[in-house]
Amino acid sequence: MIDLWKKIKEFFKNRLNIMNIIIGVLLVALLLPLANLQLVKGKYYATMSDKRMYKSTPIKAPRGEIVDRYGNVLVTNNTAYNVIINHVGQTDEEMNSLIYRLLSVFESKGMAYEDELPVSAQPYAFTGALTDADKLAKWKKDNKIEETATAQQALEKLISNYEINTALYDETAVRKIAGVRYDMVQKLFNSRNSFTMMKNVNMEIISMIKENNKQFENVVIVSEPVRSYPNETLGAHLLGNVGSIYKEEYETLKDQGYSMNDLIGKDGIEKYLETYLRGEDGRDSIQYNTTDDGVVVAGSVAAVPGDKAILTLDARVQATAEQSLQRAVENMRAAGAHDANGGAVVAIEVNSGEVLAMASNPTFNPATFQDDYSWLSTDTSKPLWNRAISGTYEPGSTFKPLTAIASITEGVTGKRETINCTGVYDYYKPSYTPACWIYNDYGGRHGPLDVRGALAVSCNLFFFESARRLGIEKLNEYGRKFGLGQATGIELSGEASGILAGPQEREERGGIWYPGDTIQAAIGQSDNTFTILQIANYCATIANGGTRYKPHLVKKVVKYDGSEAVMEVQPEVVEQINIDPEVLSLVHQGMMEVVNSGVTVKAFEGSPIKAAGKTGTAQVSGNKTPNSLFMAFAPVENPQVAVACIVENAGLNGIGYNVARVARDIFETYLGTNLAEEAVYMNTLLTN
Repeated sequence: MIDLWKKIKEFFKNRLNIMNIIIGVLLVALLLPLANLQLVKGKYYATMSDKRMYKSTPIKAPRGEIVDRYGNVLVTNNTAYNVIINHVGQTDEEMNSLIYRLLSVFESKGMAYEDELPVSAQPYAFTGALTDADKLAKWKKDNKIEETATAQQALEKLISNYEINTALYDETAVRKIAGVRYDMVQKLFNSRNSFTMMKNVNMEIISMIKENNKQFENVVIVSEPVRSYPNETLGAHLLGNVGSIYKEEYETLKDQGYSMNDLIGKDGIEKYLETYLRGEDGRDSIQYNTTDDGVVVAGSVAAVPGDKAILTLDARVQATAEQSLQRAVENMRAAGAHDANGGAVVAIEVNSGEVLAMASNPTFNPATFQDDYSWLSTDTSKPLWNRAISGTYEPGSTFKPLTAIASITEGVTGKRETINCTGVYDYYKPSYTPACWIYNDYGGRHGPLDVRGALAVSCNLFFFESARRLGIEKLNEYGRKFGLGQATGIELSGEASGILAGPQEREERGGIWYPGDTIQAAIGQSDNTFTILQIANYCATIANGGTRYKPHLVKKVVKYDGSEAVMEVQPEVVEQINIDPEVLSLVHQGMMEVVNSGVTVKAFEGSPIKAAGKTGTAQVSGNKTPNSLFMAFAPVENPQVAVACIVENAGLNGIGYNVARVARDIFETYLGTNLAEEAVYMNTLLTN
């Protein structure tokens, strides 16, 4: 014992030992609170941290408005109220109970939550894409479900994962809770990413949640701007729609500042101008809990609305195009073309490429797009399909002006030369003897015709002979110059290229090109298929003397307050075709005679506007009823606007009045021939 005491005294005589002891005590004093903070009370403080964060509520920025060339609003915003759940460290049991109470509130007020869980309610079955074996296997793997699991077993696995107490809820409620929990996982719900459970709720639901706030702790009602369409269906296929971000999209978009609760442009102009329209979200009064009864307000950051998009569209012309096209379809059905089920029309400014109107029929209401999608996507009339840019059609006789320009410009057909139409073209006899339409329909013939007369009566033989002399290579050279069979590059997704008929394209599909195909291509048959936008732009190029512009829908983008332009689109010339003015005049005269006589005269009877146009009828593969086309430009003396219109499966009922009347209606609206209507319209613009 004495020896031990001596050793202790000797130890403390050493100053270094004393310093080590002091340092050791200090370290213990520091480490013990830290251990208590991290290990003992770590979960508590994490929860407190979450509570502080949930008080930071985002303010959604209004998307920028979309207006027509005169400022008429096409898309704007209304205010909606959304129910949002914040993650603040709730247990599974607490979360399931909260979801159940919210579902009960929604259902009591007639609102049903629609989840994305691909397992139906009883009788349990895999739904949607999971009816495909490969997609089902991937889904099971992604969700850590046994490969051989049935739909019921898969649901039971998820119920177990979410710790849903089946003793507390009936079978229907369990499935509904599981659906919400599944959506939360897909939306990456966590302490930094809230979950929007229900959008656009009514005031009754808001009142119930606020009046029972103790039952709905960590649930907030957030106002959010939602897209509004003052003109309902106007321009639906062009304007596009917005939708929720998919989990797959988020991996890319999160680096651009998006959250899983954001909406993004999915189609049309909404998609093309997403970076301009989206705006910058703000944050509501950011509050930090410091005690149970006190908060510190750190401030608020205002949202910045998105930029305003000004389109080339004329809302009046767009409305006229849609209404007149609908009437044309209805009239054709009434006339006996019972298969007439839709069509498209494009109006384009000939000296700039600006699209004034683009309509596809049937159409839909973008305001109810999400609710209607199920039936819209399965409707056999394809109302979601933008026929103006995605549909490809044989041009029929609307191709003949190109054949005329090409053959005369290349010197194989004389400007004043006449070609005798005998009814049957016998150059390739006896193996191939195609006939003119007048022979097929009436057993007749046109006799000698020059190019102007051939266009007026749409004589096949004149263009058969012109194309035989010209050759397919030269014919295709001009087709490409006019932009046929190639995408225009307009600001919309889903644009088709079509086909410019020729040996190369035929051989790529394993076929053989014959001489007879060349003369058929010259009258818009063979493999030729173009979009209505291409045909309208081709017509505009003929109208302005050979300058092909790139069609476009966006005129400019300005700041939301109009203070400055952030993007402006200038007319872009993509091809300058050298057309002899005399040749151009002959073609214009021939097209003008089409409008002033024959099958289209009734459509323009009494109109103060002089127009030039060309009809076209083309057989549809596998269908006995051909499509009906018409293209035209006006006024003839100073071309300003070109139109191309088609009604599917209209047959001869569509040639003449019904299709051409659409063009007339557009011309008169755009050119303002009704001064009384023009005055009312301008007054409306000034007061809006």
